[in-house]
Amino acid sequence: MNEKTVVVAREDFAEFVYNMRKSLGMGRKSFGDLIGASPSSVQEWEKMGVLPRNMDERIEEIKRMVKEEHQRRRSAEKEVKP
Repeated sequence: MNEKTVVVAREDFAEFVYNMRKSLGMGRKSFGDLIGASPSSVQEWEKMGVLPRNMDERIEEIKRMVKEEHQRRRSAEKEVKP
């Protein structure tokens, strides 16, 4: 499978995190639990422009975990449908 590379500029990190979280319809606590971050970290990234020390690694983790969660949800929907 060919994966599209997503490049996130430092100034776009807040929007990236927000969009990933909203794509799952999650609040900050649930999203933080999913990606292994505290709700306050998620808020700092989104609202205050704070960047994690390992931003590139964190972006890859977030993309992977969000993708896995979307896949899990699609699988669950298929199991429920007759």
